[in-house]
Amino acid sequence: MIAHVVSFILIVLGVFIFCTQKYLDHVAEKENRRYEKGTGLPGDIEGHSGWDNGGKTTAYENSSFGGGDSGSD
Repeated sequence: MIAHVVSFILIVLGVFIFCTQKYLDHVAEKENRRYEKGTGLPGDIEGHSGWDNGGKTTAYENSSFGGGDSGSD
């Protein structure tokens, strides 16, 4: 008799764990679909953030009309 009660409890516990995991998978999938629809922030496609070269910009360093000595007299 005790074996039947223990078996029943284990089966109910297994079903509970299975249903909980299915629910958590459903919530995670729902969360992933929200970001796939384009509601997230876009990446830096053109490299304007400066992360590709350590945050150093070369636009002003290489320009010929910037301030400072250009080397010509």
